[in-house]
Amino acid sequence: MAGGKSALVLCMDVGFSMSNSAPGEEPPFALAKKVIQKFVQRQVFAETKDELALVLFGTDSTKNPLDHDGQYQNITVHRHLTVPDFDLLEEIEHQIHPENQQADWLDALVVCMDLLRTETQGKKCDRLNIVFLTDLSTEASSDNLDVIIENVKQAGITLQFFLPFPLEDKEEGEGDGDRTGSGDPGRGKGLSREQRCGLEMVKHIMLSLDEEDGLDEIYTFRNAVEQLCMFKRIERRPMAWPCQLTIGSSLSIRIVGYKAVGSPQREFHYNLCKS
Repeated sequence: MAGGKSALVLCMDVGFSMSNSAPGEEPPFALAKKVIQKFVQRQVFAETKDELALVLFGTDSTKNPLDHDGQYQNITVHRHLTVPDFDLLEEIEHQIHPENQQADWLDALVVCMDLLRTETQGKKCDRLNIVFLTDLSTEASSDNLDVIIENVKQAGITLQFFLPFPLEDKEEGEGDGDRTGSGDPGRGKGLSREQRCGLEMVKHIMLSLDEEDGLDEIYTFRNAVEQLCMFKRIERRPMAWPCQLTIGSSLSIRIVGYKAVGSPQREFHYNLCKS
């Protein structure tokens, strides 16, 4: 879609389990917070027109449009869809902290889908994306899972999941040192029943959306932090305007003009100092 932009929802788990970690390891909450901080930094410094929203689940309070009759509890829309700015970075730094509740992450997904549906109406968005950051420690109800997947497909939403553990353990026989070096805790026996069930649901969702490459959109927190360390370049898109090229008194041709945009020149200021 010409002239379109992206609309993205960052959905972060701030429930109490995100503060749990093995001795000597960084809690999942701290790593997830680094991911969203670095991502928002990239968007701010790149000066894109893409819009971003921030949804938190596991919050002590509830603040979302679907909060009716005791449903979709402990889910908060912290920032509605808008171009990210330095105020959002300040809010993430000082206002986002671990809380004391847990929430169904599938409920949080539905809240994000509803937010994209309602807040992109009338906007030219060529991509809708939801990024999930969670440890999958809360049991999620799979009663409406297939309905949710179908709605994601119909809306054209892409999903990405970021977890504190890798999707698959290394093959048996590889040294533990390799796993430790990656900075990501292993899965398998180290995962709770809720996490194992949640991981299977995530795999089912992603393979239903993309049978070939769906699992490639599941990442670890630490790998994401490493990948996001490089800032995006400032994006400059050529802007066209219609005009008339007149030749003589009778020939007029409709054309489209462009203005060349170069890199902004640095301004240097000098102060005259008297010795």
